[in-house]
Amino acid sequence: MTPVLSLRLLGGFEVRDVSGRPVVLRQRKAIALLAYLAVRDGRPQARGVLADLLWHDRDDRRARVNLRQTLSIIRRALPRNGHGILETAGDEVALDMTRVACDVVELRRLIATGDAQQGADRVAALYRGPLLGDVGIEEETFGRWLADQRTDLDQAVTDVLRSVLVAEASSDDLGRARRTANLLLKIDRAQEDVHRELMRLHAVQGQRDRALRQYEACRVALRDDLDMEVSADTKRLRASILREAAAPDALGPGVVPDIAVANFRSADRGRSTLRLREEIVHGLSRWRTFVVRDSTLAAARYRLVGSTWQTAGRLRASVRLVEVAIDRTVWSRRFEVEADDDGIPRIAARIAAAVASELEIRAATSTVEPDRADDVWRLSQLGFRAELVRSRAGAFRARAFFGEALKRDPEFAPALTGLVCANLFGVSQGHFGDRRGLVHEALEAAERAATLTPQDAKASIVRSCARLHARDHDGAVAASLRAVELNPANPFAHAHHGVALQCSGDPEGAVNYLKTAVELAPASDPRTAPMRTWYARALTGVGCFDAAADLAEDQLRRCPDHGESYVALASSALYLGDRARARDIAARCEQRLPGFVVHRLGYRECRNDKDEAHLTAGLLAG
Repeated sequence: MTPVLSLRLLGGFEVRDVSGRPVVLRQRKAIALLAYLAVRDGRPQARGVLADLLWHDRDDRRARVNLRQTLSIIRRALPRNGHGILETAGDEVALDMTRVACDVVELRRLIATGDAQQGADRVAALYRGPLLGDVGIEEETFGRWLADQRTDLDQAVTDVLRSVLVAEASSDDLGRARRTANLLLKIDRAQEDVHRELMRLHAVQGQRDRALRQYEACRVALRDDLDMEVSADTKRLRASILREAAAPDALGPGVVPDIAVANFRSADRGRSTLRLREEIVHGLSRWRTFVVRDSTLAAARYRLVGSTWQTAGRLRASVRLVEVAIDRTVWSRRFEVEADDDGIPRIAARIAAAVASELEIRAATSTVEPDRADDVWRLSQLGFRAELVRSRAGAFRARAFFGEALKRDPEFAPALTGLVCANLFGVSQGHFGDRRGLVHEALEAAERAATLTPQDAKASIVRSCARLHARDHDGAVAASLRAVELNPANPFAHAHHGVALQCSGDPEGAVNYLKTAVELAPASDPRTAPMRTWYARALTGVGCFDAAADLAEDQLRRCPDHGESYVALASSALYLGDRARARDIAARCEQRLPGFVVHRLGYRECRNDKDEAHLTAGLLAG
């Protein structure tokens, strides 16, 4: 049967006839009665129940008289073709819902049948606010019923819209995602994670002022409704937006790689996947060698997509790095951690470390051609590419490229940090002479880089490394700890802090930080090779000699030209009382790296005397 009456109860109260003309119903109890019958889907209701609902403070006789009068008011207000919509039979009252179109009834049907996911536009059109939002009914019994109905309906709509928001953001539907987020805040303005999503959506459109206003709206809502402050995640997002507003990509489009992170897909949709994405974005944003587009919808050269699942007490993630222009997966990897309360932050840190490594290496090896080395950035990238070779020739080439970049711009921080790394690697491996002069040059460059970029973890890392080589143990510990604070997902920060602690006489602390570094470090990144050697040294410092030997041997299989790995392995053999094996390892080192033993005997490493004696003895085993 075609409806002759349209009843709107969400966000207020409104009745219209089939032609769209308003039906005037001014008495509040009449509005409440009609709304109650409609929300109950028109099912017959006992007069005693209705009387108690709306006139609880009156005696039964008077309440029933008021009910009859209210029913009469409703009938007179209905259009002529609405005869019979309000049905009374004996002691019951009902509403013929075949002739009434009601927003609450339709919304509940969409949710119950699962159509709300596909009909998100219709859900948004129907939900204009809480049930009878601007209608005040001063009746305690009806008020309790109305509060319960509002809570149940709002929660059902919220659950649906959260799933819709995840899907829309993942499908790059910017307009719909913003609309859905705003609708969620209309239901409950204190949903902080939804505020964050809106901040990101505004920022990606270049509307950073709106994003910052959204932060203020979030702050006020949390303060007024929950007496809470905004979380650290929300503050970090605001800081990220401010940084992007204050410092756009100064190096120009296409020079620095950029990445956008999509919402991960999971059987557990909603908050957990949104949190994982936020943790990854936050982790990646701490690197300064690429740009993180802090939105699911940003246009970027690379896009990180993935999925998560839990099984057997383990949280697993499969991630892919997609080059957007050619729609091709250029890197993929799986991660796994224990599924506990810290599972999401830990797996996000490992993902961020691996993705950052891949982006840095791809920037050096894929985007810079030698014949285009026409500015300091490209020269620095060529230097970084040479460093990845981890050889004598690579060290010389890296130092030359970084030196040329600094001639053109003496204050270019990436070239300064690169020069520090090239100098110290070459010195430690015996590739360069003039150890004193090169360490001094590295120390000066590291201090300048840290001054120019105080928020860059890499600058603090190279500062720590340079101070270690200058025998300033306390300064090295402070600088490396600063690096860990700036970027907890950076394995190099943890590794260098571990080495600094070992040199300052804290072997237990060294083991903890180096263990974290090895867990975070992507095995495919050649720069992470020394970490396993450093970890092996730290293990010998706490008496784990077998574990140290296994780790050093594994490192030599991965990187047979890393001289310090031979030293660590020989030293472990001596600790285990196997002098013959130590002598054999020293011979292998000399055969593979002629001259390294002589270099190492004359190179006093910056660690305590006990460790140094065993490291040196490893080479003197014969």
